[in-house]
Amino acid sequence: MVLAGTTRLTVALNSVEIYTGLVTEEAKVPMVPGVGIAPTFTISRAVLSDAVALVRGDRFYTIDYNTKSLTNWGYSEVQYNLNIEQGCMISKLILRALPDYFKTDSIYCHYPMTIPSENRKIMRDLGRELDYSWDRPAFIPPRVNLTSYVGAKYLLERGQEFNVTWGETLGFLMGKGGLDFMLSGDSKFHDQQKKTMGGILYRENWHQHVKEFYEETTLKLLHQKSYKLAGMNMVDITRDVGNIAHIHFAANMFSLPLKTEESSHGVFTEQELYMIIAVIFVAGFCDFDPAMSFPLRHAARAVSQQLGKLIEGHVHSVSMTGIVSGVVDKFRENKNPLSDYGVHMIRRLLESGLGVSETTWSQILPTAVAMVPNQAQAFTQLLDYYLSDEGKQYLPAINKYAKMDTPEADDKILHYAME
Repeated sequence: MVLAGTTRLTVALNSVEIYTGLVTEEAKVPMVPGVGIAPTFTISRAVLSDAVALVRGDRFYTIDYNTKSLTNWGYSEVQYNLNIEQGCMISKLILRALPDYFKTDSIYCHYPMTIPSENRKIMRDLGRELDYSWDRPAFIPPRVNLTSYVGAKYLLERGQEFNVTWGETLGFLMGKGGLDFMLSGDSKFHDQQKKTMGGILYRENWHQHVKEFYEETTLKLLHQKSYKLAGMNMVDITRDVGNIAHIHFAANMFSLPLKTEESSHGVFTEQELYMIIAVIFVAGFCDFDPAMSFPLRHAARAVSQQLGKLIEGHVHSVSMTGIVSGVVDKFRENKNPLSDYGVHMIRRLLESGLGVSETTWSQILPTAVAMVPNQAQAFTQLLDYYLSDEGKQYLPAINKYAKMDTPEADDKILHYAME
């Protein structure tokens, strides 16, 4: 109808005045949920052409958009991630400029061009409403770092005044099980969770079994991972021994799906399992960069759900009773000093009254996550100090005590580690 009327009033369509033509053009159909802007063809072409011209004429996107001008760090910093909000970067800019006023998942910084009430409708339709905080921006008090023994002691003695801060994040990553984890809170319930795990974990000859396991595992890894270069024995002591030894420990303790030469039915290799657990650990306990927090949390949630479901399936199979489960357990038993753990530890957790889901999400997964990277980091820090100019003076004494293999010598080495 519009086209017919226009042709009667003008000689040719190209003669129509620009304002009249823009108003009478048919608008695009809006995408719901999604893009609600639905301009006419000419307007959208004009806007996009102008945007393209601005980008092409901006030296920051052309001749200066390289590592020479921005440095490797800067070039990496400005890269977008299509897995996060289709590559949108506005939240990163806002959080870099105003980290003390916006939560890392605030809808106000992730989608600032749309009012929150409309954003909520869109995100609800997309199934992403729970991914964001809908609180209005407000000043966030700066974190106070305690670096002294006196400060740490003061804080730990006042658990009711100073509460742990990672409970909410673990809940985001692991659901209710993450909130129920023994380190997620300071309530009586969380204290009981600690007692449950402690009673099952610290059994008779616990220290001796752990010592034998690590001695056996580290020697095996040193032989497997070392190589000769220019006539010298070389090994990446952190990546291939320190990190991996703790992965084997956790896998044997909690029957994690680790794939090795002895256990070909596993799912993840040593390095894969370590990286998965490390990502979850960093998101839960060391999430200090506001601009990187949102993608980190979502990556950690994805891998924690993947690993958790595998563990839950295994725990469910262990929960079976009868002759079949007894036969299957024989094939799952650890063939090392931790033979009393693994599938047997899962059974003890189930016998304590916990269900399959609780055992998986509030005990096994978060405990393994809290354990492995923490110990791996401590191992590397110990090496770094005792191989430094300041610490190498103690190496002869440590070497002497290590060869003595007595309880007294082990206690001395423990004190060197604790220092």
